[in-house]
Amino acid sequence: MDLTTKYLLNAGNPFYYDTWDGGRWGNLADWTTTDNVKNAGGYGGYEVKNHSMIAMESGWGKPSITNGKIYQSLYLPYSGKWRMTVNMNDLNDQGRKYIVAALGQNFPDIEHAEDQSLAYYEFSSNHGGDNISITFSIDTPGYVTLGFLASMTDNGSFYEVNYLKLEYNYSN
Repeated sequence: MDLTTKYLLNAGNPFYYDTWDGGRWGNLADWTTTDNVKNAGGYGGYEVKNHSMIAMESGWGKPSITNGKIYQSLYLPYSGKWRMTVNMNDLNDQGRKYIVAALGQNFPDIEHAEDQSLAYYEFSSNHGGDNISITFSIDTPGYVTLGFLASMTDNGSFYEVNYLKLEYNYSN
């Protein structure tokens, strides 16, 4: 059952911004973005090329990003199995990049992405156009924090997301 529009805010097609530089970069509405991701003159996390996207970029004149985060906490009212799917627009294989689901309203640091999450996927070597999914289960209704973690050097690293989808009672 697709519950994206009911529980996940600003999930794409299009993405919306809180603030925008009037050109390429902005700050996402409804998502928490760490300051180090806002490395394009105080903007980052929201990017416009031919359409709006969640994005993180380092290099090409912007500093590296260590433990960069873009996430949101949402209350999921049903226990059971959930799936979040991310449709990638484009990315390269520089740096470490994760999709993460974490229990509660805290989002782990990148060094704990694998041991402090309900589910994770390192997507550093995927391709644009790919759909990447993580599946997780919760025992009781409650908060889950979903999003992206990355550490990327200043030699040119990026990823861009077209949209996200959140499903309940997912079965393989």
